[in-house]
Amino acid sequence: MRFQNPVWLVKRGMLVAFTMLLGADASAQETQLLTVENLWTARQLSAPQWSPDGSLIAFTVTEPETNSSKVFVTDLDGNTRRLSLAQRGTVQDADGEMVINTLLPEPWTPDGQKLLFLRGGGVHVADVESGRSRTLVDLGGPSPGYTPQQLFNGPDPVLSPDGSQLAFIHESELWVLDVKDGGVRQLTNSHGEGWHNLQPRWSPDGTEILYTAQSIDEQRRFRHSDYSGLILDVNFTLVGYGRVRVGVIPVYGGETTWLGPSEGERYSLRGGSQAFWSPDGKSVGINWLSLDHTAREIRVASTETGEVETIWREEVEAWISPLAIWMRWSPDSRRLLFTSERDDWNHVYVIDAVGGEPQQLTSGAFTVTSNQVYDRLEVTPVWSPDGGTIFFPSNESGTPERHLYAISAEGGRWRKVTPLSGVNFSSTLSPDGSHVAYLHSNLTTLPEMYVQRVDSGEPRQVTSLAVPEWLDEYRWREPEIVTYPNSEDGTEVTARLFRPADLDQRRRYPAVVFVHGAGYAQSVFRGYPRSLANPAFSHYLAQEGYVVLDVDFRGSAGYGRKFRMDVFDRLGEVDLQDVLSGVEYLRRLEYVDMSRIGIWGHSYGGFMVASALLRSPETFAAGVSSAPVTDWERFFYLAPGYNEEHFGFPWENPEGTRRASPLTYASNLIHPMLILSGIQDTMHLDAAALVNELIENGKDMFEWIFYPNEPHGIRDPPARLDYFRRIAEYLDRYLRIPQGAIPDH
Repeated sequence: MRFQNPVWLVKRGMLVAFTMLLGADASAQETQLLTVENLWTARQLSAPQWSPDGSLIAFTVTEPETNSSKVFVTDLDGNTRRLSLAQRGTVQDADGEMVINTLLPEPWTPDGQKLLFLRGGGVHVADVESGRSRTLVDLGGPSPGYTPQQLFNGPDPVLSPDGSQLAFIHESELWVLDVKDGGVRQLTNSHGEGWHNLQPRWSPDGTEILYTAQSIDEQRRFRHSDYSGLILDVNFTLVGYGRVRVGVIPVYGGETTWLGPSEGERYSLRGGSQAFWSPDGKSVGINWLSLDHTAREIRVASTETGEVETIWREEVEAWISPLAIWMRWSPDSRRLLFTSERDDWNHVYVIDAVGGEPQQLTSGAFTVTSNQVYDRLEVTPVWSPDGGTIFFPSNESGTPERHLYAISAEGGRWRKVTPLSGVNFSSTLSPDGSHVAYLHSNLTTLPEMYVQRVDSGEPRQVTSLAVPEWLDEYRWREPEIVTYPNSEDGTEVTARLFRPADLDQRRRYPAVVFVHGAGYAQSVFRGYPRSLANPAFSHYLAQEGYVVLDVDFRGSAGYGRKFRMDVFDRLGEVDLQDVLSGVEYLRRLEYVDMSRIGIWGHSYGGFMVASALLRSPETFAAGVSSAPVTDWERFFYLAPGYNEEHFGFPWENPEGTRRASPLTYASNLIHPMLILSGIQDTMHLDAAALVNELIENGKDMFEWIFYPNEPHGIRDPPARLDYFRRIAEYLDRYLRIPQGAIPDH
């Protein structure tokens, strides 16, 4: 079977490639292909949000083609409709309009008739029946210079239990809006005293608000430029750690009752504020994490006296798992649910609110997952409404799988709730606990929403929205899940292997290794739980004749505490060795041309690419390093939490940060490297530092492309198209050529 050159057609403003299949007969058959123009256009559904009566589910659908998102609702029979969100005097949002609509974490009003969402700089409310919306408060966008970088930027709006009031943060102060008459009142006035307030949470009776404050007088101002207008604008963001305090304030104003010292204490807000009301409103649970992330405490505070008691503490040598930075009260306020890696795997525990030894409910060589820090599409374990059952997501069926499980709150054997093989994530219980909604995908289907009873195991697909029209006929080929040993210590490494279509064992194919971002994340799934663009690009490369290896290297999530902590003070060493061992695995595949192996990755993956090209310079013929960390000491001052986890403080471990930084090895570059960065990203300075170091060392085997208006992730559609086109062309330039013909740069 052979193919002639692709024929390019214009369809709905997109270039779509078709290949003419040459068979024995004279008729031609069209087969749809992935291209750099369409591979990143698959839609992404958000987590399901149940209405109070359990009859409807709200969610958003992100359209990468326009960098926009729309709000949808569906019933349990799959009757799905989009809300127009039109305001008075306007019509429905245009399909191509670039507007991001984001549902609040708890978006429904108590009567189930309205939904709250963020759009631009404002908080809006939509009528579910008519689809029309109105603005509750327009904040004019985030306030640069007020929000610390390590926290989630935004107004943190939250609706009161009766739906009559909205609490939010504006310019570091806590405000409350009367939803009916629009009146607002300011509850705090502490920014002038050097405090930034964040993440308000209403008491169960709606009379008080719990909030967290962080001191800003000890933080540094990070300057970044905005090139989107005719005049260059300069923004400031606060970075670093300051003192933290937690307090409760009456909703109609008054003095704050501080839960602990009013001057605050130094601890980490990794993942945001972790303070929660008990359902009876008498206590607040605080998940406390030390600045160096080696100790974690569960504290219970009295809202009446402000007294705080530590009911449990654990310490580790390296750092507490990000999966464990959370906790939840039982419905009767008598117990707390949390997870810990104290037995080497992240498992479910419960502890009495008055203290004592926690009870471990799950055990075994698998990971109970959560939505903390790196995995915002996942959910944390939850109590059933009656408190008798705990539901938790885990990979017990195999690390590449994800399922929801249920266990009695008193212990015993757990059972799998979701029956579909693959990845089932964002599993959300209905208000009465009878049903669960979740997003399901496998290696040949994209994520869609399913609903089932928690006791029946008969899921029903209720959406068909993920696949754009121009990808309807594309058939996703199933990659193979493979394992291989690290060549130095024998640790088993898991990867996904994408092979070219119609593989000819007699040929020799170029190969590309993909290294995922975040470090502590998971890329090798039997499905697509996160961004679809990167796995789609792997499919595209395989379609174009590449062998692709997608590696979960040491430090990745889902493989237990030792696998995660092996990288402590060894970034760019043991994890890189896992990647290099993947190259040895490719060597055993006789159809791979070992002289034409490339590597690419973004963020932490960009760091890994730079490390590979500079610390093992003979291995890869070319590499693409996107948004890389290149200097770990400098990175500490922009994202301190990550460094503390992986190195400790830089002044305590200067040799470790120097040894791990690609800048240290800039003189070793011998093969081509493409560096990509967004100027709005803090990592742009890392890219600039690496480029400068390469120039200082007389190296010219690199190219640097930067996007003036782009942040850490390249989002604007024209920029994203350019991004993937450049990566594909760069790999083609240096890998899709005869052996030994790599040209001088």
